[in-house]
Amino acid sequence: MLLKILLIGQALSFALSTAAQQTVSSVRGMVSAANNLPVASATIMLEYEPTQTKFFAITSKTGWYYFTNLLSGGPYQLNVTAENYRAFSKKSINLALGETAIEHIGLQSATTILSPVTVSTALKNTNAFLYRQGYVLQKNELATIPSIGNQLTDYLQTVPGSNKLANKEGAISFAGQNNRYNAYYVDGAISNDVFGLSNSGINGGIAGLSPLPAEAIDQYQVAISPFDASLGNFTGATINAVTKSGSNYFTAANYASFINPGSANPAIKKDYQPENDAAKGFSTGFSAQGPLVFNRLFYFMNMETQREISPKSNAAAYEGNTQNPATWKILTNTLQNIYHYDAGTVFSSENSLHNDKLVLKFDWNKSSKHHISISQRVSLGERIHENRNDANTLYFSHSGYQYKSAIYSVSASLHTVLRKNAGNKLLLTYTHVWDKKLPLGNPFPRVTIYDGEGVIQFGSDINTAMNELIQKNLTLYNTVHFVLGNHTLKAGIEAEYQFIRNSFLQNGFGNYSFSSLSDFFTNRHPAGYRIEFPLNNPKQQMESTTATRFSVFKSTVFINDSYAIRKNLLLQFGIRVESQQYGESPGANDSLNEVFLPIIERLRFTENALSGKKPLIAKTVSPRAGFILHFTKIATLVKGGLGIFTGRIPLVWPAGVYALNGEKTGGYTATAADLAKINFRTNPYRQWLPEELGSKPNHSPINLLSAILKMPTVFRSSLSI
Repeated sequence: MLLKILLIGQALSFALSTAAQQTVSSVRGMVSAANNLPVASATIMLEYEPTQTKFFAITSKTGWYYFTNLLSGGPYQLNVTAENYRAFSKKSINLALGETAIEHIGLQSATTILSPVTVSTALKNTNAFLYRQGYVLQKNELATIPSIGNQLTDYLQTVPGSNKLANKEGAISFAGQNNRYNAYYVDGAISNDVFGLSNSGINGGIAGLSPLPAEAIDQYQVAISPFDASLGNFTGATINAVTKSGSNYFTAANYASFINPGSANPAIKKDYQPENDAAKGFSTGFSAQGPLVFNRLFYFMNMETQREISPKSNAAAYEGNTQNPATWKILTNTLQNIYHYDAGTVFSSENSLHNDKLVLKFDWNKSSKHHISISQRVSLGERIHENRNDANTLYFSHSGYQYKSAIYSVSASLHTVLRKNAGNKLLLTYTHVWDKKLPLGNPFPRVTIYDGEGVIQFGSDINTAMNELIQKNLTLYNTVHFVLGNHTLKAGIEAEYQFIRNSFLQNGFGNYSFSSLSDFFTNRHPAGYRIEFPLNNPKQQMESTTATRFSVFKSTVFINDSYAIRKNLLLQFGIRVESQQYGESPGANDSLNEVFLPIIERLRFTENALSGKKPLIAKTVSPRAGFILHFTKIATLVKGGLGIFTGRIPLVWPAGVYALNGEKTGGYTATAADLAKINFRTNPYRQWLPEELGSKPNHSPINLLSAILKMPTVFRSSLSI
């Protein structure tokens, strides 16, 4: 278990009342009379003005009221009525995502006040203050942040406590944690790459895609230490985004942005020849929103297309022995005319990105007690990557790869008022992610030719013979809240199902090396040869029988109590319990268990690792506590807390025991004796296998896991003013 003590004295540390997979905001407060006595049974109406949606609550015996599951944004209008008291109204209340607005209301007796009381947020009101859980970026702030390609990381790096990692596809680390330990949610649906191949940690990150258009985002919220037990699945930060919603007003908009030639980042631009510095691209989209039925049913939609072409260096940087472009042309023609393979070119090439995105959202006010929201997000894209020449390597353009990605995600939520001061939120989400890495041009064995101080490379990328990943996530989240006197209690469950299917072979088309260009032209024996293949059917290297399949079920229960000791002092206590189970057992390697592990155990402690045993995850218990103290006279908040946070590990780590057990895939590296029997074969699906050469395949590497795994865990405390 990773246990760290981290003190963060920032205002993004404490949660008063929130929900996992944050999509909503809250309002709470106390209604009192002029003598500061609580007013019971007062009627509170909160109206969301864009859709004229009304929410109602009744104050408790202690005068407290509570609204939750509110749409972020606004404006809202708050109206209070009570027998023998003059009506109270407050307008222009705006809520940030995850925010709890504290609105204490003082009513005046109807016997002495003859006109209604209306409060504007422009006036100073010491009975009201906003508590934002974490750091919130609202849509007006997002519009002012410079971004190329509207990447999420461009916005996140403005958040205090963030650190943009170099050479990691724009990955963002929070609180010193691995960026894969962050939790990303869009409308409550998981959007981080749970398998963990993307350096950015986000679905579509390997292909350079974003899961949704920036223009569709209403707000982002980033929280590092929210001491609400309903939040979990992270040790870095939880990052929540909500998409825009429709209103009673029809609006539509077009937008476009462009990347002009010569506008590449100077740190990158210096590595390119001037004549190839032609980075260009555009992003264009369309948004529309409005009512389908006034005051009842609303829609929002956004479509966006992104196209980018990046600069690529020419061959001038190469410093190997073969400097004559005519020789490169001869090699190109040889591959084309004799082997019928188009290797591409070394003179000019371009990397590119295509990304098309769609967002649809519907909000339905079924009744005053039921609100339904359904949103769908689609992101389809392709990235073409061609290796850039340098002093040591001359690449033909088809030695790169193309990466295709498709992301489908849907969220459906039902907010229900059960009775006065009690409600329920039900959230269902499904996310399907497909990623595939493919060769550029036709499949062909990888070839490396030693050329003095440099090397020449052509043929398919070594990771493209079989490289496909499918991730499916289904999540059910339900929470119920109710007010008992000065206590606001919240309890809930979260059930998450992950399915993974991963196919991967390295060097599946064969990988040759030659000592010189002359050796390749004259078809001499290679200087090296490697290949990987399925052990169950090595002659059909592309068979999907090598695919790794497994599932993980995670269940969580939590309870939280927010206790208002006084109007200006709130305490919070909560506990979260998590459990994980893997559905399938990996294939067992009996030879390893019976022969080799006992020998290894005598040399080093193996933590009871055993081939064929599915991962067992220790249950985690995460208690948390916090407080918020408001000094009204000096308008100052003091807040803090402490608690334990448990995250998730990338599933690619335990996937090794399913994929690499020594029984599924094998490899072969030719010995000197075998190389004398090998000549270059062009058919990528009929390469040299060890049996043809009188040799045996290797069964390594083999992955094992400890008998019991513990999830990454941190202890955090904070105090801020």
